[in-house]
This record gives sequence, C-alpha cells and structure tokens, in this order.
Amino acid sequence: MASTQQRNLPRKILVCVALGAGAKNETVISERDRSIASYAMRLGQMAGSEVRFFHAVEWDEDNLEHPTVKKLETERGAVLAALHDLQAGHGRVAVSSALRFGRPWFTIIQEAVHWGAELIIVGSQVHDVGLIGRMLHGTTAGRLIRKSPVPVLRVGDHVPEKLERILVPVDFTPVSAELVSMANAIHKETGAERVLLHCLQFPLDIAVHHEPNPDEAVRKYHADVTEKAQVNIDKLLGADREKWQVILKTDWIGRVAPEVVVSERIDLMIIAGISLPRVAGLLLGTTAEKIIERTDVPTYMMKPAGWKSPVVV
Repeated sequence: MASTQQRNLPRKILVCVALGAGAKNETVISERDRSIASYAMRLGQMAGSEVRFFHAVEWDEDNLEHPTVKKLETERGAVLAALHDLQAGHGRVAVSSALRFGRPWFTIIQEAVHWGAELIIVGSQVHDVGLIGRMLHGTTAGRLIRKSPVPVLRVGDHVPEKLERILVPVDFTPVSAELVSMANAIHKETGAERVLLHCLQFPLDIAVHHEPNPDEAVRKYHADVTEKAQVNIDKLLGADREKWQVILKTDWIGRVAPEVVVSERIDLMIIAGISLPRVAGLLLGTTAEKIIERTDVPTYMMKPAGWKSPVVV
C-alpha cells in the first residue's frame, strides 16, 4: 500500500480573493483575505511556486447591465494595489493577478485549468451566496470541493503563522497513499510533524452478535480489525512508520478529525475531497465538507488519481 506516485508540492498556486468597499467606499481586499494571501505567499516561498491572485467579478446573467470596462479596470486596480503590499517580505515569489466575470466557482475552475494551477487556495466564505443559496447550492468553497479537478486548500478564519503539525486522515483506499505522499513532501520542506488518523469500522457487529458466544466473538472480531489496520498502516507509511504519530479511533471520521485537530494542535489537515455520487452528494455533502464545517484549520483537499471532474471548461 506504500505510495507508488510521489506527490510534489504545487508549483502553480491560484489564490482566490474577494473585494469589498473600504472606509472611503474604495474597492479593497479585506484584512481576512490579505491574511489568506500572506499564507499563500509563505506556501509559495516554501515550495518555490508561482502564485496568482484571482478575483471573480460576480455577474448575474439575468441582469441587463453587462460588465463594463470601467468596472473591470476598477477591480483590477484594487487587486494590483493589494499585490504590491502582499509581495513585501515574502522573498522571491513570482506573482501575477487575473480577473474574470461570471459565476465565482466556475470562473475559478476556468482560471485554474487554463493557467495550469496545481492548487487552489480559497477562504471559507469567498463569494458567499446567502442563506438560501447555501441551502440550495453551497458556498463557493463547497462547490470547488465537489467539482474542481484541481486540489483545493480551504483556509478558515484561523491562519497559523507556522506549519508545525500535519494531520492525515486515511481509510486505506488508494488515495490514502497520495495523502501520505503529500504530507511527506511538506515535511521534507518544513520539518512539520506528521499525524496519521484512522477510524476503525466494525460493519459485521450485528452479525457477530448472533454467534454462540457473542461477547468473545465481538472481542475477537474487533481485535482482528484493529490488527489488520495496524498492518495496513505499516504498509502505508513504510520505512517512515516510526517517525509518524498514529491515532486509531472508533467513531465517524467527520466527528473525530475536528476533535483531533484541536487535541493535537494541528496546523494543516490533508484529506481526500471526494463527493458522494449524484444527487446524494448534493443533499448530504461530501465527507470532506462535513469535516471542514467542524474545523477552522487550513485543509488541503486532494482528488484521487483518475478522478474526473463533472465540469467541462
């Protein structure tokens, strides 16, 4: 189960920023987004990446007022002014900016694909669509998790200054090796400690309870599942096994992961952003979304090799 595909740090990072009105009604980037942008610059410096700041100018196609050149230039000017400040103090990071008109989540994917981004960084409330919109469609971040062919790093209100501890929840599906590989790549550059989390599942509990000696049967079944998990962990981590902290829990990963983030003082979580199939995914949300709803730690959501986005750009 050891990784057969070495994950490298992203070399092209697209950072989504939202603009708003300042104290003098000028167009500005919020302090929160500046903090996220600064986080992206630190990541870019660590990985030797090119960073592009991107702003989607929301345009309602039903609105008769089409976007104007003046509005575009106003928005572009605000982004460029903010870029000048963001570049200071972050070393030699290649930086550019871009804007598009349209639906925010779709234009973000368009820009990421056309520019060749290997990571999208987005805040938890970029281009919020209001209560009704969230109920029907989810936030921009939520849509990107479900639809983006590019990995997404969601940054909440808490932006850590240092990257010291990485959490990797795994379920032993093939994507688990890719998550571990990315954590190893980040560890190599930062020295951050790595924590692996696996939640044990016992789907045969009910059936085992019907055996002649149910208590003993359940005990043995649980011991077998735990032993098999330990074997899979050894295979997954390989020679680095002793350098990882391993946590085994018996509960739903969507509840456990946020708790571990707090108890283990995690600065970055790396998870698989895989949506449920078809309508169920829209109604119930992905496991990744359930996790990030319960935590504010920066969360790197990767898509497994071969995953196909439902969006054509």
